[in-house]
Amino acid sequence: MIQTSAICLKQRPIGKTSAVLSFLCERLGPVSVYERGFQNASSKIKPLFDLGQEVCLALTVKEERYYLSEMILKQGFDLTDYRILVFSSFLFELLCSWQDNPPTRPEQLYQELIKCLHDFSEKKKIFGSFLCFQIRLLEAYGLAGSLKQCGECSQRFPEHELCRSEENTWNFLCSSCHHKTGRKKSILELSPEERHALSHYLQDRNRHSVLSGDFPVKIQTHLMRIYEEWGTFKSGAEIMRLIQSGKPEAL
Repeated sequence: MIQTSAICLKQRPIGKTSAVLSFLCERLGPVSVYERGFQNASSKIKPLFDLGQEVCLALTVKEERYYLSEMILKQGFDLTDYRILVFSSFLFELLCSWQDNPPTRPEQLYQELIKCLHDFSEKKKIFGSFLCFQIRLLEAYGLAGSLKQCGECSQRFPEHELCRSEENTWNFLCSSCHHKTGRKKSILELSPEERHALSHYLQDRNRHSVLSGDFPVKIQTHLMRIYEEWGTFKSGAEIMRLIQSGKPEAL
């Protein structure tokens, strides 16, 4: 028996009565859980399964599949605002795309999502929290480089020099290493000021700092290019429409 806290991500019916439930588990990362009778009117689990809510699970494992033994509500979040609904749906889609692939640090990823959902629920720094979680997700799967040192030579970025991303990755190179790649144009360039601002924002748990101007849109656009390598996400187009229609820091 495995006991863990979890966030509800998605439900998918199987046959007439059963379902596969997707969770981000604190101990396991994203997992699929089989629940017999989920679609029955008498199900005690279905009324508790609400996207984005925190629950406590008791799981059993049979033939490399997880089955639900018990589920109780632990903590609820208010995700009914349209912007928040779109942002949270996109994050849940991203997590489901990594279903059954454990991150290197599942507990840290879980706490980052809890922090993000708290901010959503309190309508505090909505877009900033959304942006931060996406980067933390890449870090949790070893897909993000440092904002302080080159991903190729491991040298710290010179104080007054641009850093440049590799194509469709969150990995940044110094000018020298980027020049060696032979690419005339980088996908994303960060000035020293932008690099420091983003690094500080990622470390600022209370989100006191602000990412302003076109900078957040530039970051989100690059992240979307990365996700295109993973698949197609239903809410991706609406995400870009929302952040391009107004000031992201006001979202």
